[in-house]
Amino acid sequence: MAAVVRISTVLVGLTNVFLVSLAGDGELGTAFILNLDPWWPHNALYALCAVVAGLVVSGVFLRFARRELHGTFFARYGVMVLAVCLGGASLSLFLAYAGVVLYSSPLTTAERLLEVSSRLPLTVAAGGALGAVEGVVLAFPMSAVLGRLGTAG
Repeated sequence: MAAVVRISTVLVGLTNVFLVSLAGDGELGTAFILNLDPWWPHNALYALCAVVAGLVVSGVFLRFARRELHGTFFARYGVMVLAVCLGGASLSLFLAYAGVVLYSSPLTTAERLLEVSSRLPLTVAAGGALGAVEGVVLAFPMSAVLGRLGTAG
């Protein structure tokens, strides 16, 4: 069961990175045109952040919510919604920090810390809200699969 949880969190994170790369750069008419060539280091960094955030959150939930994962469907559903919500918040935290530190103009350390600390509350709230919306949808099949694996073992 632990391997399925870890693999599913990594796949959800990588799917989010792929969807963000499909969204384009915000110009009209560039949405859903996949162009990874000029930004492949940027997308690779996003993918690495998604994998790290997914593995951290899944490790925490496997350690502290193991009893609920073996419980009823609604207990698993609640844990999955919370896990995806916290995964979205932690991914936004990683992405905000990586975007400021690696891709901003040359700033001093104090200016970078100030910029990161000013961006973090909004980005974590937005990532958590998007993770909660995504978690409500994705928790149904993930809870059912975990229930099948829990009763089969």
